[in-house]
Amino acid sequence: MSTHGGVDARAGKAHLSQRARELRIAGRSSMSKNELVKALEKASRRETARARRSH
Repeated sequence: MSTHGGVDARAGKAHLSQRARELRIAGRSSMSKNELVKALEKASRRETARARRSH
């Protein structure tokens, strides 16, 4: 599987957009697939850091 920061970069744009919507990423509707992957990676890193701080 081709993942980047926990994001399946091979997933379709519709799937990536859905995940971005679930994570409330602003500007997702105008993002390219590559931009969605990068935004999802950033959100994943942010959530990981938050989880580590809470333990």
